[in-house]
Amino acid sequence: MLKCDNGSTFLFNLFKLKIMPSQFIQRKRALAFFFLDKSRDGYLKQSDFTSFAQGVAEGLGFEAGSDAYNKLTDTYSTIWNQFFKMLDLEGDDQLTLLEYINGYDKLIAIPNFEGILAGVARTIFDAIDTNGNGTISPDEYAAFLSPNGFTKEEANAVFQKLDTNGNGVISRDEFAQHQLEYWTSEDVNATGNWVFGSY
Repeated sequence: MLKCDNGSTFLFNLFKLKIMPSQFIQRKRALAFFFLDKSRDGYLKQSDFTSFAQGVAEGLGFEAGSDAYNKLTDTYSTIWNQFFKMLDLEGDDQLTLLEYINGYDKLIAIPNFEGILAGVARTIFDAIDTNGNGTISPDEYAAFLSPNGFTKEEANAVFQKLDTNGNGVISRDEFAQHQLEYWTSEDVNATGNWVFGSY
């Protein structure tokens, strides 16, 4: 199981007191929402995740309809069904920003939130690790950021921040820690804040 840092422990205590998370946490959630809203209509839907996956596949040079292309789109559909659909409080197969933020409040408050997040982190890692070698390369992370218009140089700058041990790849452990920091840490200097680029 992943280890909570001081920021996430603090956040769990806030929810017990029914206090809303800070504006910083809210801002990170909003950034992730708009990062994935490929239709730009103010809603998150499964089709946004399919569009996102197609953008990543194109960034990697995968031919539409190929096994690699289909595997990637299937994986992003799994990410929607495994995690984001749980935030759909109205049951209409789409999320507004407010619903997305409030849904996170409910999820973080449950005892198994850390386990849920760890499972989603593994699925996202596997989606980015397109060659399946157990690490994320700079090119793979650049493809992950490419649907949002990041240049190769901008993506590499983000990658350098996330490659915490400087060995040229992002490991599963590094990525899991980054995900935990992104969604729960109040530390404005936490490395995981860079998961979706500049924050």
